[in-house]
Amino acid sequence: RDPFILLTWKGNRLNLNIQKYRIYWYDEQGRRQVLTEVKASIFNCTFKNAKKDIAYRFAIAAVDGKNREGEAAYTTVGKSLLGGV
Repeated sequence: RDPFILLTWKGNRLNLNIQKYRIYWYDEQGRRQVLTEVKASIFNCTFKNAKKDIAYRFAIAAVDGKNREGEAAYTTVGKSLLGGV
């Protein structure tokens, strides 16, 4: 089975302007890349084909109806937390 990383988060029920979440990952050179976007009602994302010996950094940002991003939340996932191993 290929290693994967499952990201989960809690939404802010008080913010009714959120239309979607934009999830980023940082490549080995530290460049931010868009991983995916999900609807505001979805609170998870799977990063597939993760390498076992690399720590991955992710950012999750709420996006409103005018495509403006809020402040992102950041997390780093190391090799010991990979699923599917």
